[in-house]
Amino acid sequence: TEKTAKLLTDEYENAESDPVDGKFEYVYNREDLAFLAGRKYHAKRNHVAKFDKNYSAVYTEITKENVDLLKDAAKHRYRLIEGSPDDEFTAINEAIAHFDELSLRACVISVDGRTVAYSIGSMINGDTADIHFEKADRSFEGSYAKVNKSFAENAFADALYLNREED
Repeated sequence: TEKTAKLLTDEYENAESDPVDGKFEYVYNREDLAFLAGRKYHAKRNHVAKFDKNYSAVYTEITKENVDLLKDAAKHRYRLIEGSPDDEFTAINEAIAHFDELSLRACVISVDGRTVAYSIGSMINGDTADIHFEKADRSFEGSYAKVNKSFAENAFADALYLNREED
């Protein structure tokens, strides 16, 4: 907000603020995204419920032992999304290549052995996690809402806030 930008520019001598439409960070209470309680999250809850009704999904936490599953998921999703930016795919691959060094957390959601979504994030301070990348197959209705909720619930139980970047 303009108020927050002013606080930062007042506090830090060399800080500048130049807001760009569509490039704002969205920070949520983690519990809100993990549990989707209340009217505010009714639509997301419905998307997750529809996904759960239609598909028998498996949530897999990614570790250094199974990071190849994430690498395969990223490659698969990249090929399916026409016009995917090459630099984003390069960044995703670099993140995966340095999974442990970057202290990343990730998940893959699959249906009948087919990867339909993945998410990659990390803790950025003592109480806030950042979701760096999130991809899902839109042909599986509710897949984005499902990976969003599942990742918030499982990967970041130690976070109070989730920064979903440009959401």
